Amino acid sequence: MPHVTVELVGKAYDALASGNRQEIEKYWSADMKWLVPGHNPLSGWWYGLDGFLEFMGLVGKWSNGSFRMTPITVMANDEYSTDVTHNVGYRAGFENIGEVPYTKLDIDVAHLLRWREGKVIEGRGGIFGDGTNEYDLFWSPVASHGGQRINLGGDSASSKKALVRKVVEEVWNTGDKKLAHEFYAPNYVFFQEGGGVQMGIPSIEEWLDTTHTAFPDIKYTVDAVYTDGNKAAFRYHVSGTHTGDFRGLPPSGKSINLTGHTIFRLSDEGKVLEAWGYWDMLGLLQQIGILPQFGPPRR
Repeated sequence: MPHVTVELVGKAYDALASGNRQEIEKYWSADMKWLVPGHNPLSGWWYGLDGFLEFMGLVGKWSNGSFRMTPITVMANDEYSTDVTHNVGYRAGFENIGEVPYTKLDIDVAHLLRWREGKVIEGRGGIFGDGTNEYDLFWSPVASHGGQRINLGGDSASSKKALVRKVVEEVWNTGDKKLAHEFYAPNYVFFQEGGGVQMGIPSIEEWLDTTHTAFPDIKYTVDAVYTDGNKAAFRYHVSGTHTGDFRGLPPSGKSINLTGHTIFRLSDEGKVLEAWGYWDMLGLLQQIGILPQFGPPRR
């Protein structure tokens, strides 16, 4: 295993700054993951090198290329490295004239990198003191007057309820994978009932393909929505006809009518960051004839 050195860390960051994919792949693993601190549209896990580069691309886009990291110190051992950098940037349109915290970023950040075979496989960012709040305010959406950030929290329950219904009507019911990018964050995570997770917008696209292939006439109807802070929970029922393969189950030609529940955690800019969901899988298997219906108790 290559020994992690201060020089190696510097080369990794230099490759990232170059924008040269071939150079980047020398130091950053294809299956890496990166945790962004705070509670803003960029916060959370970004999975894979493509996801990490998408995050970096948004940083460059929203700062109009003004974002800069200046190294302060670097430490390394066989598996981990830690570096502290001074980060400065301006919100696009406010280059060199912005002010902290809304249009100028000026904070110190620590990064903990985990290495394997000379490449970064995991990174985590940490921010000192009040910098965390300034980081959130800087990256959150700008209100129409160009200063204070807008927020979907607080008294915007009606906005969250409307967003839930739009996701169901415009994505779930249509199966339009292009619209998934408008409503789901790039680092979206779905927590399955059995304990597994599905990550990223590709997981949404795969789910849409699966359900709309198995049930071409599938329709979700929202029955009720409840909100609490940045979360929205809703109950729905779903109907359709099983005329295509569903996860290896051959078409039965039978109709389904099931209930389900989902919880969304929403970003300040109104995208789904995380979701927890359940629908009546037992009822589905009974309605398409895989399992028998339950009868009365035996005597």
